[in-house]
Amino acid sequence: MTLDIRAKVFCDKGPVISGGFSDDHVQGTGLIRTRGEIVLNGLVNLRPGDRIRLGYEKNGRTVRIPRALRVLSSFADPFRRQTTVSMGCKLTMLETLRENKQQLAAEDEENAGIPCEEYGKIPINISFASIAATCIAALGLTLRGNLGLVGSVAIESFDYSAGYVQILSDILYSQSKVGYLDADEQLVVVDLSKTDGRAPVLDEDDVIDVSPIRSGDYPPAVVLVEYSYNRLKEPDPDELDNEEERQKRDW
Repeated sequence: MTLDIRAKVFCDKGPVISGGFSDDHVQGTGLIRTRGEIVLNGLVNLRPGDRIRLGYEKNGRTVRIPRALRVLSSFADPFRRQTTVSMGCKLTMLETLRENKQQLAAEDEENAGIPCEEYGKIPINISFASIAATCIAALGLTLRGNLGLVGSVAIESFDYSAGYVQILSDILYSQSKVGYLDADEQLVVVDLSKTDGRAPVLDEDDVIDVSPIRSGDYPPAVVLVEYSYNRLKEPDPDELDNEEERQKRDW
């Protein structure tokens, strides 16, 4: 969904001066992540992970941006009285989350019926559904609907050190699926293979591109002054002595 830059954008943390955010490109990934930056009027105390809600005015009513966004970082400028907020969805916030964790094949529910004495004698697989479920649980996500994953990998244990977001994205991509977080921060998965080619797989409410935002102006009562400073340092005694001698000679 692309918003007109003349649209009035609202934020629950303060008036929006400018900014922009968008989804990742759909092709080549299994998870669409949202990221961007906005500038708020005033000094706002925000912490990483805080939820930030955005909406825009459409036909006289306020419509919520179909994404659950969180604060990645923020910087408050006391001279301009503005707060710059870097934000993204939970997938963006946790994309570097990784652990040195191993999942054994015996921990897969689909292998519950295999006797223990058979382990090591026959190939035991770990299903993609089990790996994806571990990633979703580690990321603290709620799934809306079903993943619909099929297949497995013949391996005694699976290593999650590559990162939960990256692993989940690779699994979805390998099965022609793409996922994103909706406004309620639920994971929505779309099967790209189930289409007849006569209708879009993702409509305008699925993928967003809001850039740039220019919904407000700088407050007219605030005068912006460029400023700089030079740090003072203690004078060198040798330099002072040389300066005094030079002045005596000049006299």
